[in-house]
Amino acid sequence: MAFRVVFIKWIDRTEFYEPSYRRLWLVPQFIVSEEERQFIVNLLVPQYPTTFKYEDKEEQFKGALLRFAVRRIEEAFGTQGFLTNASERVQELFIGETELPFIEKLIHEKTCTYQVKEGKDLFCSAGNLTDLQGDYNPTRKSVTSRAVCLACNLPNTDYLCSNLSHPAIVFRPIGEVTPTRVAAGALCDRGQPEIHDPSGCRPGGHKCWERILEPEIDIPEIPSSPLALHEAFGYLDTVWRLAFGRRHALLRLTTMADIAQLSQPCRTRSDFESMMSALAAVLKAMDIPEDLFPQGVSNIQKDHTLERIKDCLKHELGEDYDESCDRAIEVLQAVNAVRYSQQHANQRDLSKAFSRLAIPFPLSSGNEAWGRICAKTIEALGVIREKVRMLSLSSEVS
Repeated sequence: MAFRVVFIKWIDRTEFYEPSYRRLWLVPQFIVSEEERQFIVNLLVPQYPTTFKYEDKEEQFKGALLRFAVRRIEEAFGTQGFLTNASERVQELFIGETELPFIEKLIHEKTCTYQVKEGKDLFCSAGNLTDLQGDYNPTRKSVTSRAVCLACNLPNTDYLCSNLSHPAIVFRPIGEVTPTRVAAGALCDRGQPEIHDPSGCRPGGHKCWERILEPEIDIPEIPSSPLALHEAFGYLDTVWRLAFGRRHALLRLTTMADIAQLSQPCRTRSDFESMMSALAAVLKAMDIPEDLFPQGVSNIQKDHTLERIKDCLKHELGEDYDESCDRAIEVLQAVNAVRYSQQHANQRDLSKAFSRLAIPFPLSSGNEAWGRICAKTIEALGVIREKVRMLSLSSEVS
């Protein structure tokens, strides 16, 4: 099952009237189709405070955003079922503020499968104009550098048209210090005349641009220990008791079913939903009693366990409490938000939760999604654990 991706236009942000949206900055629009079925994909980039610094280089940012958009779409459609499972004809992919640095990084990077690295030296394996006449030399490599590649007008291969092949790169010396290499021709599987200018074989360039996705059906297992989450929770619980006393167990599970579920394989989207329910239940089972708060009372409800942990650590750590604690709690809150959004079928909030976790949305593989959630959760629990360890060490010294 192959998908065809076509770039349509940059949408005028004033077309979005829903009050729930932030004020939008950029919205590239694509159409993705498979046989007779198709739907629209809008990439929504709100105006964050940090986007103002990109406005003086908006065209460069837009080019990087299109590369990022194609990557996001390819991840979304990387395996079976997204079109067939889609309930709506318009799919909106939300870009979180945490993803902006990744997009900015693409402005300064060149992705090109024709680059060949040998030791410290970089070469270009693309052909030249004589190759297009049949005089092909498969061993030919031309010297190049990252700066020369970045200036080359052959589009980055992460959003290069799928129909382009055998680009011809010619060398044009400019002065004695800054040579350049440019694409002077290529072959096109569809025989389009626009191929004479390969620089336009990208979204927003030639109108015939398209990306053909042929997803793999089998998803390789993410290599991680099935007990990794058990160990992370268990280790944190042990350090917590050392810091606050043996009677203050952090985890008070009413049943072992949830913690046991975390070690099960995750192969389908249904499995992923079950795993997220189990993980949310374990997070909810954390117990932070009143006597750990100032004056022996907290105004935070007992079932808001993550906020209670945050408040408790702020009090106990004092000046040692820092932004790493906040980020770790935010990660765990985003994990909870994934489960809540799934339960209530709220796709917009679900996409925002994935963005806060710096995870592409939507993910087409339950196994891949669970692997990434596990990694983020284990990392966050580790940050909290090390902060709690500081308390246990200080209590030993005193």
